[in-house]
Amino acid sequence: MDSLYIVAGSILKKSLSKKASLKTLIYDSGFNNIPKLTALTTELVKNNELLQEILSHFDGHGLLSEDIVEGKKEIALALLYEELVGNRFGKNVALRKVMRKHKAEIKAAVDKVLSAHNVKYLKILTKRKNSKADIKIPRYMRVNLIRSSPDDVIKHLQDEGWDFVGKLDLEKFKEQALSLREDQFALDPLLFDVLVFPVGTILFNHALTLSGTLVQQDKASCIPAHVLKPPSGSVVLDCCAAPGNKTSHLASLMKDDGKVIALDQSLSRMQTMSHLLEKIGSKCVELINQDFLTVQSDAEDAQKIEFILVDPTCSSSGMLGVQQGKDNYSTDQARLETLSRFQITILKHALKFPNVQRIVYSTCSIHKEENEQVVEQVMSHVSHHFKFKKVFPELKNCRGLDGFPHSKYFLRLSTENDLTQGFFVACFQRRKKVLEQIVKAIKTAEHCNKNKKMITETTDLQESAANNKFLTSDSKFKKKKKKEKPLVSVVPSHDMNVELKKSDVNSDTKKKKYKKPQSLINGEQTLTDEENKKKCDNFSEDKMEGFTATLKRKHKRSLGSEETKSDGLVCQELVQKKKKRKKEKLVSLED
Repeated sequence: MDSLYIVAGSILKKSLSKKASLKTLIYDSGFNNIPKLTALTTELVKNNELLQEILSHFDGHGLLSEDIVEGKKEIALALLYEELVGNRFGKNVALRKVMRKHKAEIKAAVDKVLSAHNVKYLKILTKRKNSKADIKIPRYMRVNLIRSSPDDVIKHLQDEGWDFVGKLDLEKFKEQALSLREDQFALDPLLFDVLVFPVGTILFNHALTLSGTLVQQDKASCIPAHVLKPPSGSVVLDCCAAPGNKTSHLASLMKDDGKVIALDQSLSRMQTMSHLLEKIGSKCVELINQDFLTVQSDAEDAQKIEFILVDPTCSSSGMLGVQQGKDNYSTDQARLETLSRFQITILKHALKFPNVQRIVYSTCSIHKEENEQVVEQVMSHVSHHFKFKKVFPELKNCRGLDGFPHSKYFLRLSTENDLTQGFFVACFQRRKKVLEQIVKAIKTAEHCNKNKKMITETTDLQESAANNKFLTSDSKFKKKKKKEKPLVSVVPSHDMNVELKKSDVNSDTKKKKYKKPQSLINGEQTLTDEENKKKCDNFSEDKMEGFTATLKRKHKRSLGSEETKSDGLVCQELVQKKKKRKKEKLVSLED
């Protein structure tokens, strides 16, 4: 017998006994074809009441006595569904023969049920029994960006004969998505890597799906990774990672560049995730079989974590199969309170990581006890370090429930309005440090003051120019030139140097007060003419040039009006006057 029906029957029994959520049971089963198992178990839960009624008309000597059923009612229900509603076991010839042997018994039981409800066809009774069965959602397929791109996948599907209708309109999404024909598909208006196919499209055995290029994932489940939005090269922590759809999506958005640390305490679910990651070709994910609450947030390797995804165990009350079924475990208040306490603990621990900048909290639950109440309570403890970031502001009609102070920041999706599983998302964003805010404020103020000063100066100049009719642009330029210090050389011309060399005048750059020679004071004999001449000749040419520069600086103001004289001629006259005074002093000394 095909193990699919044995596993599905076992999951149905555990689900009805409220041991765990349907999603958890499916991924904990370790079955190699999760999509196929999910489809069957979801339908079993949804149609359980009707199937139970039909099976009640069987006696113990018919189908229930078969070896393949092993006396287990849940396996009989799985076989009965496949025979009456499903695809009649596909290529499994052995099971078709078994069910054909009990065809009369099955028909008699069905007729009794139809007669009791006064309907002619089982299909009509199925719709009546499941009032929510009319709620349908499109088939969403996510493009694995590690293997390909949306454009390449769209082209590939078009080459196969699919009709691509383009990107859907956000405001008319529900109408357009439900109107897709069997051969059409579209691009989601919100998520660039999600393709939308008609309701009921089967793609789990498509070549692109088998190769890991396409991943079957509900649109709502794709939102958390887009909200977290880690850039390539980041270090990300998925603290409740299995079964791995969101983990693989994070790796896809990061183009497999960086590091995604995936934690989960369920070893069987981690093995399922390992197969998925191998299929999509991701190498940046590090799998760790560990309880997230045992991770030390202040450990050295935790310092690099900046993005955390918190998608903890929940009631799964938003899943379509649970909404359409009669399994009411998710509404049990005691269980909701237990889940809520666990979710608060997980979220608080995630917020302790010292360098985390953004944390996304998500559940596939529709209950406020697991959603708004959890994030509001946690925020009351961390509001000095974190704030809520609005999730997809463009979805204006998908906010949190009324009655909570931060509902406008949360995202709630529903099957009826958004054509997705029931889902909740909230985003915690770390506040910037107070010191950084102060420095930024100071820099902003300085920049504003500087701009204000420049504007004031410009205005004053404009007003001055307007009020003074004699102030022209040329006079401005001349006035500015007068204030500048021109680069005028103070070195005399070559002709000037030649004339100075012939002079016997003792020149010095510093003006000294004349003192009588020591020989006169002591009554000694004065110097001869030759000795005086020799002394004068000892002055160097450099000192003579320095003396010329000094004279020019001293008399520059008085020479300002004599514009017709060159610098060299002016210096010549000054030197001649100085020479004359020196000679007169020497003559007086000789006398």
